[in-house]
Amino acid sequence: MTEALETRQQALVSRPVLDLRWPAAIVALVGLLLSAWVHIESVRGIDAEPQWPSVWTLHYALFPIVALAMLAAVVETEHKRLSFRVFLTFVPVPAWIVLAAVLVYVLATFLIFTPLTGAGDPVIVDGRFFFNDHGIMREVSEDQFHIQRSISLRVYSSVWIYLYLFSAIYLPTARRPQGGPKT
Repeated sequence: MTEALETRQQALVSRPVLDLRWPAAIVALVGLLLSAWVHIESVRGIDAEPQWPSVWTLHYALFPIVALAMLAAVVETEHKRLSFRVFLTFVPVPAWIVLAAVLVYVLATFLIFTPLTGAGDPVIVDGRFFFNDHGIMREVSEDQFHIQRSISLRVYSSVWIYLYLFSAIYLPTARRPQGGPKT
């Protein structure tokens, strides 16, 4: 009796996850393209936030997309324990090569540019520009402000690119390999 109930509960989770894979993959692809645009702008030293004030929506939109990708992995393992080794077998090797190359870029970007974001969070108060470093406000020029914000966006957008790319690849392509491990 409990096995039948467990199977029914798994079906209640599995069906929506499987039905949402393609729409979520399309959202991930759009997120990837928008993140790439923000990243290219930030590499050019341009602060994308004045052009697109809701740029940080890309950050928050990642959470449900990545969560769905992880749920899809659980569904693919038929709700058994998901090891990293098994997870790696779900995606074709060429996709992992692309993901590995992008991960190297993200890590390099993170290591090089994160120290440059240490001036504090860029804040505008009454039309004046400040860096807020743990409650200590330091007024800066408008140019310094936008450069600092473009550096922050460069770091974040590189991570967005990786996670959206992962989701855009994983969601439509992940399938349990033939004869592959199920646990």
